[in-house]
Amino acid sequence: MNSAVYNGDRFGSGRRYLNLHQCVYHNGSTHYTNLLPNTKNATFNTGTSISTTADTALECGRPSGWPLNSVNSALYTADLTGVSGRYLNLHQCVYNNGTSLYTNLLPNTANTRFNTGTRVSNTADTTVVCGPGAGGWRLDTANSAVYAIDLLA
Repeated sequence: MNSAVYNGDRFGSGRRYLNLHQCVYHNGSTHYTNLLPNTKNATFNTGTSISTTADTALECGRPSGWPLNSVNSALYTADLTGVSGRYLNLHQCVYNNGTSLYTNLLPNTANTRFNTGTRVSNTADTTVVCGPGAGGWRLDTANSAVYAIDLLA
């Protein structure tokens, strides 16, 4: 219900920007991170899109019983034209506190100790870059990774 695939058409008329909306929810004991706009559990869906314009405001659903954890939520806009760089390097960092997991993909949350190396660059990243974590949260290296997407291919 919370899993989905998002296929954005970056070659559509003027579609230059990938707007990644990361929405993190916390129900008191569990963190839930969502980046996709099209899960079956629509109350958690985000504003992630490929667009002609860069988004300026984070869009998150408002599910009952799951308040938005704003310090870990953010908007990251990537220029897909290759002007800023050839590769979109997506870094997924997963943290574990012994009882729960927290996943972050963005480099620009207010909770900077959990930020990632996600970026557009002329170099394909081969090593995941993750913040050190804090407050008893340690990096779960088995579930953390980097994926480089060639924007010019």
